[in-house]
Amino acid sequence: MKIAIIGANGNVGTELSYLLKNDCQVIPIVRNRIGGAFLEHQGIKCRIGDISNPESAKKILSDIDVVINSTWISDRFSGSQNQTSRLIGKNIIENCFRYTKQNAVIIYLSTVRAFSDKVDPTTSKYWQPRYDVEKRFLEKIMRKNSDKYKKKGITFRCGHVFGEGQPNTKAIRKQLSKKEKLIVEANPNDASNILHIITLKAA
Repeated sequence: MKIAIIGANGNVGTELSYLLKNDCQVIPIVRNRIGGAFLEHQGIKCRIGDISNPESAKKILSDIDVVINSTWISDRFSGSQNQTSRLIGKNIIENCFRYTKQNAVIIYLSTVRAFSDKVDPTTSKYWQPRYDVEKRFLEKIMRKNSDKYKKKGITFRCGHVFGEGQPNTKAIRKQLSKKEKLIVEANPNDASNILHIITLKAA
């Protein structure tokens, strides 16, 4: 089975690529050679290209069984969405459905914050401008294209991801190494909004 990971040089994409490499033929997809340098060093061959571009997507995705889209496209200056970044995100999803094998499965990594603090009350509602709105928009694009191309489309609404390579884990370890008090503000009776990368890999 060939599993492509788009956005494989991001925090989640990199660690997923590494964890999956012994279970299947994992194919990280990055936009340039620099983005794939770490994974290539680990012996994981990457494919280089822009999935938002039809010609590139067709060349890269034609033999893929499963696509995991772990991208978050934002304006590099503001960190939030604009019309251009929204279109890129939309094109990536559409091209995943359009150019993969007929029985391919497309997985989109969304967030429990797709409905703001209604699901995740521990995080400020406006953590990043338009973040919640854009995630809901891309989830709709997933459903629309799943119906259009008659392919299975799955959206994972992920919580805060922890794992060996994740910034959240590194930040906690750094705080604990200083022997500082670590306070977790969470109601023990509430459902957890924490996701470990191992659980994501298993899913």
